Amino acid sequence: MGEFLKQYWLDIQSDLPPKYPDDECRQGPFKSWGSVLCDIDMITKALKLLKPEKVIELGTFEALGTIKMAEAISSYTSIGRLWTFDSDEPLERENIKGVITSKIIKNWQEEEKWKEWKNVVAERRKNLDKMFDGCEIIYIDGLISETLPPLLKEIEHWDFCFHDSTHTTPEIRGEFDLLEPFTKTGSVIVFDDVPINDHAFYIWFTSNRSDTWDFQHSGKGHGQLWAEKK
Repeated sequence: MGEFLKQYWLDIQSDLPPKYPDDECRQGPFKSWGSVLCDIDMITKALKLLKPEKVIELGTFEALGTIKMAEAISSYTSIGRLWTFDSDEPLERENIKGVITSKIIKNWQEEEKWKEWKNVVAERRKNLDKMFDGCEIIYIDGLISETLPPLLKEIEHWDFCFHDSTHTTPEIRGEFDLLEPFTKTGSVIVFDDVPINDHAFYIWFTSNRSDTWDFQHSGKGHGQLWAEKK
């Protein structure tokens, strides 16, 4: 398997509007965190064409994208699995000796900006409880840097990954460093929230991985960097 992006890039483009209809109803610090229709539409089209067996999502949030992906996987298999990673407790960034990383906020109920987090988790749980005949959704709670490595060792390689967790270059690179050794020819990863070609992670990836990865960039929605292992 290989050269999926070269062959199907035009086929997976979306004509859908960027935002979910209820996005304007969102309030508070999470208003801009809603899933984007055209981004998810591209991903579901890609899943149906690529038909990956081992699918990972980093960053579940309210699981709007998760259920769309599960629906797509169910359309081509009866034994699909989708592993989705996030935290039931919110995360915040911390800087230790110049390295930015994430930590779980244990006392988030006391912080004003996180007062709506319980609603996010409730919506996530409601969506994750939905059943799909052909796809089992497996939610893995905790820090991705701790929870992802055991799964990767268990499944040995992954076919498709939607990366929508952290969005600073050091954090994206840290999670990509965990994922990359478990790729194979034709593995496809989508990095969300890479809006323009001078984005720091875009520059790093295209400058350092062009020998081993093919890539395309979509400026629609949040902006996405798509990459396929050669």
